[in-house]
Amino acid sequence: MQGYLKKAAEGNYREALELIKRESPFPAVCGRVCNHRCEDACTRGTIDQPIAIDAVKKFIAEQDLNEEHRFVPEINIASSVLKHWEEKIAIIGGGPAGLSCAYYLATMGYKPTVFEKNDIPGGMLQYGIPSYKLDKAVIKAEIDIMREIGVEIRTGVEVGKNITIQQLREEGYKGFYVAIGCQGGRLPGIPGEKLTGVTTAIDFLHEANCGGREVEGRVVVVGGGNVAIDAARVAKRGGAAEVTMLSLETEDIMPASLEERREAREDGIVINPGWGPKELLGETENGERKTENGERKTENGKRRTER
Repeated sequence: MQGYLKKAAEGNYREALELIKRESPFPAVCGRVCNHRCEDACTRGTIDQPIAIDAVKKFIAEQDLNEEHRFVPEINIASSVLKHWEEKIAIIGGGPAGLSCAYYLATMGYKPTVFEKNDIPGGMLQYGIPSYKLDKAVIKAEIDIMREIGVEIRTGVEVGKNITIQQLREEGYKGFYVAIGCQGGRLPGIPGEKLTGVTTAIDFLHEANCGGREVEGRVVVVGGGNVAIDAARVAKRGGAAEVTMLSLETEDIMPASLEERREAREDGIVINPGWGPKELLGETENGERKTENGERKTENGKRRTER
């Protein structure tokens, strides 16, 4: 970090970018979505203000998005790699982990192949982070550099379904790196969570990023983290008349950052800290409240089974 900050201060932006990309193949992405906790720990802050580390990285990374000044790392085949550099390596999963692995293997002289089940590589960068935070063109630009140095990316291929590891072995792949990610969302484990209209934030954001999620009426988001904030803001921007967040944590210990909460409220989202759902109810055609088991609740709260 000190190295690229010094290079940036000297105006040596390309050298600064080279230093950054030794540790991170996604500097432009990082510059846009990082919560810059390093600035909280910056000792300069004890004197006046911490160094704007994230802003500096974002500025330097902008050079990488300009095709005229794009930094493409040199391929350096180490002596220890020479014996095996022609061997094929399969990377299962085209998210940040899989693509980072492919990037560094390529800089060593290997020719890795990334197998991604979705139509577009990027994983949660592509399908989890809303476009208002991270422009998809930025992701594409950084992945294009990986292709330029020899990374092959095959999309629409799910290993284990469209092709097996044994078949890949038969095609000559000698090494495998599994980077399938943790893209499963969680439901709260309460009655009614299987009713129509209930989904996880991860699935909701994935559909929204694919352009296939219509939102209308009132929306409730359960959770107090940054992903919950993303889901709430996407719902509001997607046409929801009213969006309310319920967070088990109180305001002072909510996982979402102060900046995220402030921006959500500016979007018109109501945040209710210290609340959690006990049960989810749907409505029947005549306005009665209905559970997922087909039971109906009367106004006094008693249940009767639907026949």
